[in-house]
Amino acid sequence: MDDGTLRISVLTLGGNIQSLEIPSGSSDERVDVVLGFDDVAGYEKTKSYISALIGRVANRLGNSRFTLDGTEYQVSANEGPNSLHGGVDGFNKRIWAVEQIDGGLRLSLTSPDGDQGYPGELTVTVDYLLVPGGTFRIRYAATTSAPTVVNLTQHAYLNLGGVSGNPSNDGQTLQVASGHYTPVDQALIPSGEIAHVVGTPMDLRAPQPLDFLNLDHNLVLDESEPAEDEAGHGHGHGHRHGPDLHFAAKLVHEASGRTLTLSTSEPAVQVYTGSQLDGSDTGKGGVVYGPSAGLCLETQNFPDAPNHADFPSITLLPGEEYLTVTEWTFSA
Repeated sequence: MDDGTLRISVLTLGGNIQSLEIPSGSSDERVDVVLGFDDVAGYEKTKSYISALIGRVANRLGNSRFTLDGTEYQVSANEGPNSLHGGVDGFNKRIWAVEQIDGGLRLSLTSPDGDQGYPGELTVTVDYLLVPGGTFRIRYAATTSAPTVVNLTQHAYLNLGGVSGNPSNDGQTLQVASGHYTPVDQALIPSGEIAHVVGTPMDLRAPQPLDFLNLDHNLVLDESEPAEDEAGHGHGHGHRHGPDLHFAAKLVHEASGRTLTLSTSEPAVQVYTGSQLDGSDTGKGGVVYGPSAGLCLETQNFPDAPNHADFPSITLLPGEEYLTVTEWTFSA
């Protein structure tokens, strides 16, 4: 996919974004800002979900279980007793069908009833779209044959400094429109509390340098300001974007001036600074991905949501459509 501003390469395996090239800001060339691999073997080997689509349920389910309509479901555990990013055989390991659509690509997948322990046959489409002006739009849609739970996201590791050489989050600042977060235990399972960010490293309401941040936390988005296009018009007109979009985050590479503005219809974003990248993945061009080589901004519903009555529901019923939209807008 190439619209003259952005160029994106996508794999059918896991819906992986292999590369995302944006204007460098200093020349006519473009710079790749997404961690990835030169070949399929790298994606099959990685345990870090590098730049893959995530489902059925992004993030964690405590004790790999949830109750729906009085029935308890046990799903596949792949992080101790807990389920992470869909379980042992998540959507990141599937081959997605792909077709060209106006403005980009549509990836499709059918997850059968009982897949990883989840009820209902889930039919999923994810549109990767290039919007003039430097915007990459991801549109997630799903329907089900029986009551189930669903929470989809993209696990791209972003680095606006570029992902060649020795990539590091250093030299970038991050701002997130969030006054609250969901505290977790040592296994990163939410307690159920929704806490204020004041006095914590999760306070990113003003831009903070990534150099010293070590986060893997779900930040609750304020949703107070709708995202605006370049003309200053608020998004959220259903015929154009689907669900309403609101400003979520801004990532800036100080040296080059490259900027990512993140907007989403989702209520939260998992900010993960890549601390668990341990050098076991050798990426594009032979680059070793060590700690904090990239930043994940995983727009999502709350982790472990079915097990906390005060969290937004991720239940999907027959006859309903799951529909969320996230936009990454790049400028330099």
